[in-house]
Amino acid sequence: MRAWKKLAPDLELCHIMADALRWQRETDQWTQDGGQFIPSPASWLRGRRWEDEPGPREWGTRYLEEEGYDGI
Repeated sequence: MRAWKKLAPDLELCHIMADALRWQRETDQWTQDGGQFIPSPASWLRGRRWEDEPGPREWGTRYLEEEGYDGI
């Protein structure tokens, strides 16, 4: 909670964070071993993990379909 209060994100940043979480939750790191390696919320916030770029694997069909990508 302290990390969230310190960051004090505005609505735009909250949307950016939600978009990042949407693809990050599908990564091997977050899904392997029952989610054992999901970072703690405070670590994720302090590490500014919403700024991470998805790799080729994360841009797979599932994520693109959720975002409405039509192949053009």
